[in-house]
Amino acid sequence: MSKKAGIFFLFLQTGTFIFAQNTLILNETFSNNKNEWYTDEWIYLKNGAYIINAEKNNAASWRNTPIRDCKIQIQTRWKDGLDNFGYGLIFRMKSNDQFYVFWIAAQGYFLAGKIDGSNSSLFNKWTLSNKIHKKGLNTLQVEVKGAHITGWVNGFELFSADDTSYTEGGFGFYCQKGVVAEFDNLKVWEYPVAASLQQRNSETGLSLVRAFSRMAGALKECTCLKPQKFWKNSAEEAA
Repeated sequence: MSKKAGIFFLFLQTGTFIFAQNTLILNETFSNNKNEWYTDEWIYLKNGAYIINAEKNNAASWRNTPIRDCKIQIQTRWKDGLDNFGYGLIFRMKSNDQFYVFWIAAQGYFLAGKIDGSNSSLFNKWTLSNKIHKKGLNTLQVEVKGAHITGWVNGFELFSADDTSYTEGGFGFYCQKGVVAEFDNLKVWEYPVAASLQQRNSETGLSLVRAFSRMAGALKECTCLKPQKFWKNSAEEAA
């Protein structure tokens, strides 16, 4: 049997391409809305970026493609509002109130954890990091491989954790009430997975959904994820 035929036979037996490489499945610059991102008066495209204005309530926008193992990268900038409230990534989103989060706040803090209905658990509570550009442009990355989750800001690893609750799900952006933030240059790489999941992703496409009130209600009861006045802000540090 030739090598090529052997690889094909292995695929038939296991449902997995052993030579598969990480695949860039989304490279979004937000220069236009050809990918049909959700927009309204609070969430919109402007000057080549995706703006989420959560002045009135928590707000989120996400793709519901069921991705399993992947890396997600986004550039984000705080634009206005409260600088001690979170904004950033949501991923492996199983439903409107079941997902993982990786957020930063403009004062230089980050948080990572899991939402499960009205319950939540943290991989990292709000933690100050000098790797975060306060009120500036930051690049967030999160990687999920099996149960292992790793998060970076500006190329520096900030947390890693293991959790088996959600094995696949959608991905997107989130702003807590009071924050206005922009998101740009989104990249998503999918890692090799079973052919059945690849087929399902192909059939589903990068579709878009958004829930507003239900997610806001779920987070309202998650006390450990509530925004806070951090123990020190820049003014207090200087005093």
